[in-house]
Amino acid sequence: SNCIFPLIYTLLQNPSSWRAFQYILGNPRSLIAWLTMSILVYSLASSVQIRLVRKLGPGLYSSWVAVRVMGSILLSAIVLGEKVNSLLEWIGIGIMICTVSIYVVNTKKWMDDGRRVDSGEVQDDEVNDGNEELVSLTGESR
Repeated sequence: SNCIFPLIYTLLQNPSSWRAFQYILGNPRSLIAWLTMSILVYSLASSVQIRLVRKLGPGLYSSWVAVRVMGSILLSAIVLGEKVNSLLEWIGIGIMICTVSIYVVNTKKWMDDGRRVDSGEVQDDEVNDGNEELVSLTGESR
């Protein structure tokens, strides 16, 4: 349905938009580029993404979205020659770099603490996970 409805809509409402396919079909290099993007990139990327979500879990996988954004910014600067133009963009990039750095540095510690609790090596209340302030504010015990 995601492909059929846009197809019908564009065929009925804007048939001239399909003229681009005449160019693609007439130019072998464009056809190869279009097929590569439509079949390899989208299909391969979707299947890899599904496998990663299954392997890592949705929480851990979604926590790496900022890394993907940083990779996009870096690759667009290298490959496409995009430039960062404003101070606000630099501030946003700086915030993202700091946040991702803190997350990456602390992820191993958080995972190691969780493994130690799961294995019974330490009790849950022995692990300093930063929830003491939350417990004291809410009055709830863990």
